[in-house]
Amino acid sequence: VIRELKEELSALKSRQGKDYRDAEIRRLRAELEKITQEKQDLEVTFLHLQDEVKLSKKNSALKEVKILKKIVQSLEEELIKERTKHQRSASKRSQEYSQVIDELEEVKASERNLKIRVKSLTNELVLYKKGRLTPVGPSPQCRSN
Repeated sequence: VIRELKEELSALKSRQGKDYRDAEIRRLRAELEKITQEKQDLEVTFLHLQDEVKLSKKNSALKEVKILKKIVQSLEEELIKERTKHQRSASKRSQEYSQVIDELEEVKASERNLKIRVKSLTNELVLYKKGRLTPVGPSPQCRSN
């Protein structure tokens, strides 16, 4: 456009008619004002578009933040459920462990009693074999059990 205007201007300068030059200068000035106004309108439109792009980026960022917050919340809820499940399981295992320990203590006590009984019966048997003791009936320990 500028090149064309320069060419037109040089062509006009080469022509001698003053009236023609004045009319052409007015026409060129009007065209320049029109183009300048068009440029300003385009700049305003460009600024508006930039603002819209900024707003859309903010809106999309807000949407992403909301989505991420929902994801975090659901993961936190899932974590709480898993913790509760684990606590129940650990409590159950602890209770079972306590029961097994109690049973083990009972079995050990029973084993001690049975060993004492076996020793007593073994001693009694030895005495019977030596003839020092005559069987009269069940031993006193058998009656107590």
